[in-house]
Amino acid sequence: MKQGMSLLENLLYRQSVQHNDTLLKNIEICRLYELDHISSKIMKVAGVFHWKHGPKGAGVFWLQQAQDASCLGRIALQLFDAVGKLISDESFKMVPD
Repeated sequence: MKQGMSLLENLLYRQSVQHNDTLLKNIEICRLYELDHISSKIMKVAGVFHWKHGPKGAGVFWLQQAQDASCLGRIALQLFDAVGKLISDESFKMVPD
């Protein structure tokens, strides 16, 4: 039984996180077999992947589902820095009358 569960864990880890259908099926399998720690890790991987390569909102969603406060904090700092830079750049572009 233990060997079968570790084999299932390895199989779930190797699945692609690019496609939401596959991702949702993997998470459902984790729920059926009470593999919450695996499900959380899969969601973290999906969140980081989507943040770096795909829709940013999907990345934030999966990180929220995984309850990964450290990654969400880093993303918040990145967004804050980007918005601050955008505002400061636009203020330099404005020419007073």
